[in-house]
Amino acid sequence: NKMVRQWYKLNLDITNILTAFLARKNGWNVADYIQGGDEVTEMILSNNTKDFNLTAEYDYVADLMKIVECEDPVEKEKRIDAFKWLWLEEKTFFNIFPSRQSLPIFANSTCWPVGTNSMWRQARRPSARLSKI
Repeated sequence: NKMVRQWYKLNLDITNILTAFLARKNGWNVADYIQGGDEVTEMILSNNTKDFNLTAEYDYVADLMKIVECEDPVEKEKRIDAFKWLWLEEKTFFNIFPSRQSLPIFANSTCWPVGTNSMWRQARRPSARLSKI
């Protein structure tokens, strides 16, 4: 499925880009922490510019660079989740609930900001719904 491939590629790219920024910031060898062999990986490994020269090729790298600058780990995770959520919404906006697009529905529910997911789970329990009536 094309959507599933795009989703997993995006997740790999996000992980590699964020890991590369972290490795560079801490003075670690970037190549020791990067996975895969696609174009993004090659650009990360071969380029020493601040954004690994990815901003020109991929629109979302500028947003990831802002996320990396966040020092609070909880806030950083919230921003990563929000970034993924927006990507999923953009990709599925015109494809409402076709069977091939069920991954985004699942992925949306697993990448909600911290606290929201647990509130959603509580609200979905029958006892929680009945107590609000």
